[in-house]
Amino acid sequence: NYEGTVITMIENSGWVNYEGYWLFVTSQGVIGDYNKHIVSRDGFFIKKIPSIDIVNEFDNMRSVLKEEGQMDVILLYLLSQTIHSLFNAKSVDIKHILFIVGPRGSRKTSISLCFTQLVNKDKPKYNFQATSAGINYELKVNKDRIMLIDDLAPSLDSSAKKDKEKLLESIIRLFGDSTERVINTRFMRYKSEKIEYKVKGGAVVTGEYFYGAGTESSIARAVVVEIEENSVDLEKLSYYQKHPEILESLVYEFIEFVYMNQKDVLNILSNKVDEYRQYSANNKKFSNGRYWEYFGQYMATAEILGMLFTNWRGVSNERVQSIINSLGRGVLTVLEKNDRAMRTENPASVIINTILDLLESGRFIRWGEAISENTPLVLGDDAVYFRQKDLLDMVKAYTKKNGINFITMSNSEIAKILKTGGYCEEYMEGNKT
Repeated sequence: NYEGTVITMIENSGWVNYEGYWLFVTSQGVIGDYNKHIVSRDGFFIKKIPSIDIVNEFDNMRSVLKEEGQMDVILLYLLSQTIHSLFNAKSVDIKHILFIVGPRGSRKTSISLCFTQLVNKDKPKYNFQATSAGINYELKVNKDRIMLIDDLAPSLDSSAKKDKEKLLESIIRLFGDSTERVINTRFMRYKSEKIEYKVKGGAVVTGEYFYGAGTESSIARAVVVEIEENSVDLEKLSYYQKHPEILESLVYEFIEFVYMNQKDVLNILSNKVDEYRQYSANNKKFSNGRYWEYFGQYMATAEILGMLFTNWRGVSNERVQSIINSLGRGVLTVLEKNDRAMRTENPASVIINTILDLLESGRFIRWGEAISENTPLVLGDDAVYFRQKDLLDMVKAYTKKNGINFITMSNSEIAKILKTGGYCEEYMEGNKT
C-alpha cells in the first residue's frame, strides 16, 4: 500500500543505461534531471555555479602550463573520462593512461590534483607505496572518473625500484588493454570464474621519470605530459586551486549537455574516432597507429565541448571554431612529441642508438683483429659483438653527448632489455657474456 516516492539505489556514480537512455547518476540524483529518483551510494556529487563563464575559464585554464598543448591534453582527458561509458558503448574504448612527468618540485602533483580530480583534491589517495590490493579496490569503484596514482620516483634500492615499475606496468596494461580482472571461483558450486571489475574510467600517474620504466608497447599505452621546471603559471594554478568550483561547474555543464544531447554525442563518438582510425592507415605521421586513435578520442571530446560552447551565452561560432582548431593543434603537438620520445628516449631505442653511434663514429674493430679492454664493439660478417660489462659506460657516454635523460640501470638490466626485445642473443666467450 506504499504510495510515496520510490528511489532506485546503485552502487557507484557514473553513466547507467536506464530504459534505453543514458543517465549520469550521483549520490544526489541524475545530473540534468533530479526528478528521476535514482541515486548512488558512494557519496560522489558535483554541482554547478551558474554565474561562472565556463568558456572564458576554460580558455584561461589552457595557459596554466606554458608549453603548447599540455593543458589541452589534461583537460580533454578529464572530460573524455566523464563519458568513458559512452565511448565504451560505441566500441571506441579509451585505452591509455595520462602520465604527468617532471622533476621534483615541478608542480606535477598539484596540476594533477587541481585539473583531474573532482574529489580528494587535497592530497593524492594513492601512490607507488600503495599495495596492488588497494589500487585494485579503487578500480572497482572508479567509473567515469580519473583515479590518481602519485609519485613514481627513482629509488636507490633496486628491489624497490623494480616493484614500483612492476606496479606501473600492470596499471598501464590494465588501462591500455581495457581488461577485466577475473577471480577464479572454480571451488564454488555454480560458477568457475567471476569478473571482479572491468576498467570503467581513467588513470593519471605522476612521476619523475617514465621512459626508463616500461617496454615500448607499454609506453605507447600512455600519453605523456612532460612538465619542465618553471613551466607552470603559478598565479593561475593558485587561482584554480582556490576556486575548485570552476572546474566542477565546467564538468557539470559538460555532463548535463551530453545528457540532453546524447543522440548527437553518441554519433560524434563513433564517427570521429573511426575517421582517425581510417586516416591512420594512409598517414604515417605517427610510428604507432594508437596515437591517431587517441587523437580521434580527444577531438571527439573537443567537438562535444564546442557544441556546448556554441550554446553558451554571447559566444560566436567563429570563437568556438577557433578554440576547437587550437585544441587540435595543441593535442597533435603533444602526441607528436610522445611519438618522438617513444622512438628516441625509451631504453631499447637509446641502447640501440648507442651501438649505431659507435659504429658510425668508427669506434669498432673487425672480427679477427686483436681485442683490447678499450674495444667497445667487434664487427663480424653477420653480427655486432659487445661485452655486457661495457653496456652501462657505452650508454652513459652516448646519453651525455646527446643530452638524453636515462634512468640508471645495471649492465645486466640493459642486457635484459635487449634480449627481451629480441635485439640480441647471448654469446659466451669463456665465462663472460
